[in-house]
Amino acid sequence: MMKQNILTYLLIVIGMSTFGQTQKNIIVEHFTNTRCSVCAIKNPALFNLLSEYPEVIHIAYHPSSPYSNCYFSQHNPMENDDRTQYYGIYGGTPRVVLSGTVMPVQSPMLNASQLEAVTDDQSNYSIELDLNSGSGNSTTVDLRLEKMDNDGIEDLSLYVILVEREVAYAAPNGESLHHNVFRLELGTEDISMMENGDVEDFTYSYNLHSAWQAEEMYAIAMLTSQGSKEVLQAGKSNLVGEQTGIISKDVKEINNLISPNPFQQSFRINAFQEAEVARLTIYNLYGQRMIEAKNTNSVQTLPWPKGMYILELEDVEGNIYASKIQKQ
Repeated sequence: MMKQNILTYLLIVIGMSTFGQTQKNIIVEHFTNTRCSVCAIKNPALFNLLSEYPEVIHIAYHPSSPYSNCYFSQHNPMENDDRTQYYGIYGGTPRVVLSGTVMPVQSPMLNASQLEAVTDDQSNYSIELDLNSGSGNSTTVDLRLEKMDNDGIEDLSLYVILVEREVAYAAPNGESLHHNVFRLELGTEDISMMENGDVEDFTYSYNLHSAWQAEEMYAIAMLTSQGSKEVLQAGKSNLVGEQTGIISKDVKEINNLISPNPFQQSFRINAFQEAEVARLTIYNLYGQRMIEAKNTNSVQTLPWPKGMYILELEDVEGNIYASKIQKQ
């Protein structure tokens, strides 16, 4: 099945009901180096921790200090260094920044309690990204930023980058698989104060570099307060070649399709008997399928991350219904 453009579909469904705030996506900016032996010792603990929090967005930058001959740093030394200098931590690796807050030098670099302290945070903004292959090696990233609630913050900055999910490279420090490697800055936008309900759209394009794996590329965006550098919201796109089950359909958008909503561990479908539900599918906001079930009107969601999801329901007559749902 050809990949469909999921952004419009998601925005239609998400727009059906409005919460004052939405779940804040947590982002971990990780500064490492392929010639840093300490990085090779400390990085595995960070990756093990993040594997328990799959909803957390991770980026690995490779600054030129303390080792300017780092393979990934040499690919784009200026922009790798710029992000390190932005946080005032240029000159040493490994380091971690959690949603705009620089973590102290510690072992491990980040711990579960520090992550847990921010996992319930809410945001006044939503960010949606969609990445689409164009002609030749050209690719386009579409981004939509929406203000969900007023917060009085006047000066915002939108930082959009390109990341390679996994890179196999036998590094001098012994690491062989590298995760979410920063490749390119797509743009930085200064945004003046937005009002509740305001929407801004951005489009970025890039040409695939010969060193990148096309099917591993995706985009990440961060909206930050220029004053505090706090990341107010973050988002990431689909992979370039990623397929999704969300396609263009004749969908009936319905509020109050489930109860309770928001839910904690489980929910039931309203107004449908179990025998009437032919298929039930739930997607996260990146278009990834979380669950698909047949002939059921109840769902258990214990292992899912907190946040927004899209419920798609098909009845026995082939009618399709959709609703935005929220897990607390």
